[in-house]
Amino acid sequence: MKIYCKNKGHEKEEVVAYCIDPFCKTINKFVCMECLCENHSQHKIKRIEGVLENLIESIENNNLLEKNNASKNELEKIQQLMEAESDILKEHIDKCLKESFETIFNNAKEKINKFEKKFSTFIDWENFLNDNKSTTVENDE
Repeated sequence: MKIYCKNKGHEKEEVVAYCIDPFCKTINKFVCMECLCENHSQHKIKRIEGVLENLIESIENNNLLEKNNASKNELEKIQQLMEAESDILKEHIDKCLKESFETIFNNAKEKINKFEKKFSTFIDWENFLNDNKSTTVENDE
């Protein structure tokens, strides 16, 4: 990536450095070879090669960091939604299990009641027969 000088008459010159001198009074700190000779000859400068590459890398890393943070936020939202759905499903399962157990319990209770009625009827008949048998035997004597 090439950067060209913004100073009038230097527009075709490639920027080769950046002025880091704290006392520099020029507005444009990006320096081409002509600027270096004319305005910045006694200033502290930094070659642009490493600075530009570091700047581009920093910008790219910043974009990746922003994308990573956005993805992290989206994943956190999805996790919260999944936890909420999980809680709803647990409540629904608990309700269904409770209803199923109540139905099974009520059905078993009904069958036990029917059996108790039949059994008590059987016991009543057995007692009736035993009572009548003993009266029949007594009458025969």
